[in-house]
Amino acid sequence: MTDAIDIAFKIHCAVYRLQGSNVSNVMFDIYSSYSFDRVRNLVAEKLGRYPALVQLQWPLDTDKPKTPSTSIQDDEELNMFYERVRPFFTIKHTATGKISTRPRKNVLVHFEDGGLNINNIPPAGNNMKSTNTKSRSSSSKQKASNLDDKLEGSEDHKKYIVELQQKYMYEAHSRGSESPVYYYRQPGTNVCYALFHHNIAGWALEILCGNATVVQRPAGLLNLTARSRTRSSGATNSNMINPPDQQPPASTPVPTPFSYPYSPPAAPSVIVFPPSWGMAPQSQVTQYNTVPSTTPVSQPSKSPLPSPYASTSPLPPVGTTPIYTNPPMSALQYPDVGTFFDSLGAQVKKTPPGVNFSELGRKLEENGFLDISQVSCDYISVEQLKDLLQIQVGTAIFIFQRVDLAIQAVQAGQWVPSADF
Repeated sequence: MTDAIDIAFKIHCAVYRLQGSNVSNVMFDIYSSYSFDRVRNLVAEKLGRYPALVQLQWPLDTDKPKTPSTSIQDDEELNMFYERVRPFFTIKHTATGKISTRPRKNVLVHFEDGGLNINNIPPAGNNMKSTNTKSRSSSSKQKASNLDDKLEGSEDHKKYIVELQQKYMYEAHSRGSESPVYYYRQPGTNVCYALFHHNIAGWALEILCGNATVVQRPAGLLNLTARSRTRSSGATNSNMINPPDQQPPASTPVPTPFSYPYSPPAAPSVIVFPPSWGMAPQSQVTQYNTVPSTTPVSQPSKSPLPSPYASTSPLPPVGTTPIYTNPPMSALQYPDVGTFFDSLGAQVKKTPPGVNFSELGRKLEENGFLDISQVSCDYISVEQLKDLLQIQVGTAIFIFQRVDLAIQAVQAGQWVPSADF
């Protein structure tokens, strides 16, 4: 028999949403199996707010005009919320084990956004007593007029979204107006950030709040969903040394932990050279690809060691490839979505019925996915991937498993596009 605590239950919820000068009560339902990100996204949708800006909380007692609210900021706090409201939404049993016939109370949980400060405003038409109603009515109208133009979907918000899209569209990579690609370049550097619709929408909201401009990005906004990754235009293999004629630039930008450099110089690497290069194994750290030391350890070398900047530098002996150990995340080059899914479709030994991986890769590219590091549970859930690609849950899990294996191979320097999966 399944334990009652393992059964997901439905929770009736609502939020107060400003619409012009009026406040409406928006009703919706969630289940106790929902994750924190899913609940916050759903509440943000009902509020008309950017999800990353919502400070999710709920009042302990909605019957009192002034009641403390409890914050929900992660899955652990959300589970505590589920346990708190479980008795109100699950079927009760008597002491003998029979289902109770006593009617349950009609409980409604009001979620709030702690950053709006309008959470206890009653919806229009709600009957409350005397002075409380008048004072709250006037204050609600004033707050509504101040915050209405800062809500997602307002005319000013849409105007700034269009301005940002026009300024940061990268025509060289865009496939016409149907598949635009957006990049923001850090002033004075070669570092570019990939912009997606949620980045641009959040940026526009920050402009409305006075925290940014069209030419000055808001601090930390791009850090919410990005993670360290690099795309290098000079090499296609993570084990290759830069060409002999490649010279270091005058200045090298310092990559941020959340940057998405589009075509920067080679990032710092730690390289261990094998003993066959005329010296004992050692590691060096440099801003460019490291070469062996010119001073031999035990036996003098009869020929000069190769230099990465000399046009006549000899190549290392056959079969002796420099070993890259634990390169920084900013130096990793993940395969693009199209290449990976084409390879997956050609090499996978057992294909789910009715699935064309090449077609799935093209769908992801059309939705703005650039490389496989974005097809990760860190950014998209199994259910979201299933709905996006219109596939079964098992196929979505299968894709996540293969992407995780490929990411691990890239991080270990062992990624081979033609490898069997």
